[in-house]
Amino acid sequence: MGKRERNLGCLLGKTSRLIKWELNDKLKEHQLTSAQWRVLMDLRFQEEIESSDTTPAQIAERLNVERPAVTRTIDGLIKDDWVVREENLADRRSHIIKLTEKSKEFMPRFKAISEKVMGKTLQGFQEEEIEQLRFFLIRIIDNFN
Repeated sequence: MGKRERNLGCLLGKTSRLIKWELNDKLKEHQLTSAQWRVLMDLRFQEEIESSDTTPAQIAERLNVERPAVTRTIDGLIKDDWVVREENLADRRSHIIKLTEKSKEFMPRFKAISEKVMGKTLQGFQEEEIEQLRFFLIRIIDNFN
């Protein structure tokens, strides 16, 4: 392993890209990208916690993505009938984004894809190591919040 590969920033970046590439590969058959998948998973999570009035700005903030990029992603999801855009009665300047029945029906498949990618990512790790990794990643994320 060269010096570059030992640099923690390079390792974190490379890990992120490899996981994203693997996820994109698995999502290809559904004509989805990892960016679209992240939006769908965010909306699903919001519905699970009974907070279904989600705006593009809220999605962008939660995913740490620029608003225009989220808007483009949502436009693609609308075009392919994964989500719908509804009027926001509380704020006419924004819209509410909701999952369609099509996306809700696909959620078990998306969960299986996610589990497969994470299984490959964490292959050979013990449960204790996975918990340590989770703890350290949360600490890193918290440093930016």
